[in-house]
Amino acid sequence: MPKEDDASKAGSLPPFVGRIERLPESVREEMRGVSWHEGCPVRLDDLRLLTLSHYTMDGTVAEGELVVAARVAETVLEAFRELY
Repeated sequence: MPKEDDASKAGSLPPFVGRIERLPESVREEMRGVSWHEGCPVRLDDLRLLTLSHYTMDGTVAEGELVVAARVAETVLEAFRELY
């Protein structure tokens, strides 16, 4: 739960950034044989790369990436938007 003084800082935070894109070839290559392999139940074409704003452990805001199933990409992005 945010502290009261955290709420007053909220107005000075950068706006939420969130986007969904197909996996770039560079990400596919990074994933092959590591977090994805032939026979995985979700094809690479059925995954999406989310780029989104989030709070770091030290309370600052950063942009990070997350790979999710395409069918839930919008839902996950909206959940992060709400949490932000």
